[in-house]
Amino acid sequence: MPHYIQLYCQALLELLDYEQRDVLTEEDLNYVYQSEAFQDYILESFREQAMPEEKAIVYALIAGPGDPAHQQLYTQRIMDDLLKKRGISLKG
Repeated sequence: MPHYIQLYCQALLELLDYEQRDVLTEEDLNYVYQSEAFQDYILESFREQAMPEEKAIVYALIAGPGDPAHQQLYTQRIMDDLLKKRGISLKG
């Protein structure tokens, strides 16, 4: 997690330097967060570092009913139900 924060801060500092500014705005935060380069880095890091079980949970949640981007809370029960619907069991 710390390397994500460092990457995010580095991108913000580079933006300020490029635009020769000293103050960040909320728009700057959103710009970096939504940038394709930042999102690609996060996704690639996940693909390289996540364990198969972690990937299964995330992919099952993404493929869940409704729009997962608006899901505020994933309880253990919700995650278990989504995985079960897909025939995935993480229990030994």
